[in-house]
Amino acid sequence: MPGKVGLFDPRMRVPLLLLATVILTVLPNGAQAASTDWLRYRDFYLGAGRPYLLSFCAIWRDANAQGHSLWQPGLLRRLNAPLAREGFSEAEIDAITAGQVVAMSQACPGIR
Repeated sequence: MPGKVGLFDPRMRVPLLLLATVILTVLPNGAQAASTDWLRYRDFYLGAGRPYLLSFCAIWRDANAQGHSLWQPGLLRRLNAPLAREGFSEAEIDAITAGQVVAMSQACPGIR
């Protein structure tokens, strides 16, 4: 479809970085999350952060339509690189990612 922006298109970096910024600024005490704290992130995305989650679901629906999968090796790590640059530990990033993915599976099933 002409004019459609793909997940890996440079124009897509802004929404993905915006999402990372939202995580950094909206979630309280984000830098102190434990790896088992994914429930807090899931609850955030299913509650106050639902608009951000639905935006992310829309990005992934488009990516799925282009043949990309959320589960491609290394993709989540690349998408979460801004969090690592902001000083989040690997365990914290894993908790954020797990919470987001579980929330996505509940709010927008069918994302692959």
